[in-house]
Amino acid sequence: GMFSSLVGQKVVGADDLEPVLEQLRLHLISKNVASDVATQLSESVKTKVEGKVLGTLDSVKKTVWRALEEACLQMLSPQRRVDILRDAVDAQTNGRPYVIVFCGVNGVGKSTNLAKIAF
Repeated sequence: GMFSSLVGQKVVGADDLEPVLEQLRLHLISKNVASDVATQLSESVKTKVEGKVLGTLDSVKKTVWRALEEACLQMLSPQRRVDILRDAVDAQTNGRPYVIVFCGVNGVGKSTNLAKIAF
């Protein structure tokens, strides 16, 4: 599979990772992840995995999966404290609209949560 070239008791180098990360990037894009985001995630995985010694295929998959999880969390974590009420009042004070976007697949509760907030 995708990770078989990384198996063995050797230090994983950039040359070893490039084809694997390209496959990962293309897989993410095929799952509707934006191209630039897929590239950022692949680069983050590269940073976290490059230079490590990976033994079994199982440890390679776990290491790459963990690195991908960490990269997603880092990317999705806000860079500043989020205070919606303060931001909304600030926008109103400055005569600007405050917009909240609800997005998600069907059945996840967008309308329900919007109704709760509007009430």
